[in-house]
Amino acid sequence: MQHCSLLIKRWFCLCCLAIPFALKAAAGVPEDSILGGLRKEHPRLMATDDDFKRIAREKETDEYVKKAFQQLYGEGEKILTQPASKYEIPDGLRLLSTSRRVVDRISTLGFLYRITKEERFAARAWQELQAAAQFPDWNPKHFLDVGEMTCGFALGYDWFFDYWNTDQKQIIKSAIIEKGLARAYWLTKVSLPATKAGGSMCRITGTRYATAVSALAP
Repeated sequence: MQHCSLLIKRWFCLCCLAIPFALKAAAGVPEDSILGGLRKEHPRLMATDDDFKRIAREKETDEYVKKAFQQLYGEGEKILTQPASKYEIPDGLRLLSTSRRVVDRISTLGFLYRITKEERFAARAWQELQAAAQFPDWNPKHFLDVGEMTCGFALGYDWFFDYWNTDQKQIIKSAIIEKGLARAYWLTKVSLPATKAGGSMCRITGTRYATAVSALAP
């Protein structure tokens, strides 16, 4: 419960800093041209390079931004000392805590990398992504787990795009497609109750997969 609370607070800080800029960038995109309205350059998810540069400047002058950044920086330094996530399904059903940990770590490390350009955050993000890419699967029997992990990988691919070499990009991309998007397609074919009902879980995971498609689009 404590981890969940910290996760919510951290994401709130990230969203408060980045989302307003992303909304400005998205304004005016035709409704029938989602992928056509994507920026060609990376990063493109949640915020652009200009947005991160603006935040980097504002953390020097705005007390709220400075405090939020310092909190995130401290959390990022803690992540640097922690081992990469492992394939763990403690209740025999869900990988969800691991998937959300990956999202949490990659978003935090990615944000700090974009703001500070400190490569130690990118190197630690690679450890996390490489470990999760080697999982046997992302637990498709509980497809929210797959959606969350796919989202984490999408952010990792996008926010560290200028840091990854060709091999690293291919590993991340292959994991997204094979363990994420391919499983999402399979779920629509087998018509699991959650996807058939079109409930909130279906909508949540759908946005995660859309994030991945947006990250990988040329």
